[in-house]
Amino acid sequence: MKENIPDRKAGVISTSDSLGYVLAEKTLATISSPRYTNSAVDGFAVSWEDVEKPSCYLLPEKAAQVFRLEKKIVPHSAYRISNGAIVPEELDSVVPKEYKT
Repeated sequence: MKENIPDRKAGVISTSDSLGYVLAEKTLATISSPRYTNSAVDGFAVSWEDVEKPSCYLLPEKAAQVFRLEKKIVPHSAYRISNGAIVPEELDSVVPKEYKT
C-alpha cells in the first residue's frame, strides 16, 4: 500500500499555484491580528481580581459596546461583551455567558 503514496517534496511555489499543497514548515505571524485584546466568546468582561473574590456585579452597559464607553470602568463591575469586541484595558478577563449563575 505505501508504495502507492508519492514521495513528499518541499519546494517554493507561488500562492496562486498552491491549491492542493501543504506547508512544509511552521509559519508564525509577525504581527498580532487584531492589534487589540478582543473577546473570544460572548460573555462578561471583568477584572480577574474581582472574580477571585466574588462580589456583587453591576452590568451598566450592553454587549459589544463596552469598548465605546466614554465613562470610566466602574470597579467590581462586569460588562456584557460580544465575541470579537475589544476588551477594555482596565479589565483582563472574559467569563463566558454559559458560566453565568
